Amino acid sequence: MMLLRPLACVALVLLFISCKRNELVIAEKDQNVGTTSPPTGENVIIKGTIDPITGEPLTPVGGNPHSTYTIDENWAQQAVATMQSFYNPTTALWSGSWNVSANSLSALIDFTRLSGNKEYLHVISEVFEKNKAKNFITGSYEANASWAITWLKAYDLVGDKRFLETAKLIADDLDASAWTGECGGGIISSPENKSKLAVPNGLYIQLMGMLHNRIPNDVKYVALAVKGWAWVLTSGLINNANLLNNGLNDKCKNDGLNTWSHAQGIYLGAALELYNALAKREYLDKAREIAYSAVTALAPQGTLKEGNDIACGACLGDERMFKGIFIRNIRELQAVIKDPKIGSFMEDNINQLWNSARSSSDLLGFHWQGPFDTGDAPRQTSGVDLLNAAIVTKNRVNLALNRVAQVSSSCAAKEAAVAAVDGSAATKWCAILKPEGASLVVDLGAQKDLKLFKVLHAGAGGDSLDYNTRNFEISTGDSASGPWKDVVVAVDNTSSASFHKVALKTRYIRLHVAKGGTDGIARIYEFGAE
Repeated sequence: MMLLRPLACVALVLLFISCKRNELVIAEKDQNVGTTSPPTGENVIIKGTIDPITGEPLTPVGGNPHSTYTIDENWAQQAVATMQSFYNPTTALWSGSWNVSANSLSALIDFTRLSGNKEYLHVISEVFEKNKAKNFITGSYEANASWAITWLKAYDLVGDKRFLETAKLIADDLDASAWTGECGGGIISSPENKSKLAVPNGLYIQLMGMLHNRIPNDVKYVALAVKGWAWVLTSGLINNANLLNNGLNDKCKNDGLNTWSHAQGIYLGAALELYNALAKREYLDKAREIAYSAVTALAPQGTLKEGNDIACGACLGDERMFKGIFIRNIRELQAVIKDPKIGSFMEDNINQLWNSARSSSDLLGFHWQGPFDTGDAPRQTSGVDLLNAAIVTKNRVNLALNRVAQVSSSCAAKEAAVAAVDGSAATKWCAILKPEGASLVVDLGAQKDLKLFKVLHAGAGGDSLDYNTRNFEISTGDSASGPWKDVVVAVDNTSSASFHKVALKTRYIRLHVAKGGTDGIARIYEFGAE
């Protein structure tokens, strides 16, 4: 999916440049918030001023004037690596939250699909195997539908039919247990909560449409999707501003409560699935109307905000990821309608989040306009959903993948050199640092032209951010024993994934760790060269 326009390459003047601000020794190295000035990156977006379709001056829906800035698709890689620091391989959940984990896995699957990066592929089966006992069916119909949609995405990615069957079990349970005749139809929130709310009903429609689009000759699920959509249009859930309020009150009237961002986004996803199923333009037209209304209402200055943006900080856990759910769905809609105003809105938010609401460890805050407040799994997941839209290159070639490698020492036999070049964040090279540090040497097999080095640190494998590699050098040489010439020198790194731009030709590469995590151990989950 190509949301952003083709990007131009920036000529590199220095021998090595890092896209990480905290790699350089700078006076404000302890500052917690990312710089507000445009970062240096390989990918540059020059934003146009004329709508190519209408010929009119092009202004984002939110009203921000156009600007020229840099967007680097590696931001998504960095954000995903940091999101994984909240992942517990033992429970296969993010921060132990059931609801958050459905969305974190969804964001990770989208990242994998859009980028072609297979480093986190193991997480999908891990989550399924360790949490499948009840077929992902709990007392919350909203959570059940979210998990079903996530498993359909996983099915699309890897083709495991167990994921499709799980989604069908959840959908059948929703149809049998959640749909009631009160207020003319619609699904309730749970067996205990009979409320008819916008979000569960939108997820119901989206799920049924997705199943139809993946099951040959289906008539059952598409009928359920159409029934759900027709009910929403006549239920009163959609207000006069073309937005969905929270739900219906006990008199089956619109409750007039918050128009949450994720509610709007979910209906974009539902409309898109129905359009894919039935090829009726009316669904796309309705989706575009809701998208425009939502962006106008929720991003009046250009940056997406929740209704209680100022108060959030003590907001509900799930609420912290609502904007990401909206962005996830409008991103998929944009891939079909290619609306220049929506594209501009997305670009503005990507730039604003990364430059104004990011910590030095690539934690992403709730307030995308900044400043950074704090980091947690739902905030990070929401940011990953947004930054996934910055991905424009699929299946990047890692020249270090499965190459011959050797290390100076290892914590254990299974944590040796091969684990750093196997293309998976499930494994790592680990070394207890000696005074002289620890080294990984990779033989590319022949002289190769290189533009980028990538290092996945501790957080990318589910370890604490405190264990990320602090000081290291990347060097090149003419043999596996050197001599070595430093081309990257990283000091005070705190990121879970660091990217280092170069312009050189070499066969042998050495990663030397001088200072590892706070416990004196080096943990490298992957080393790459492009």
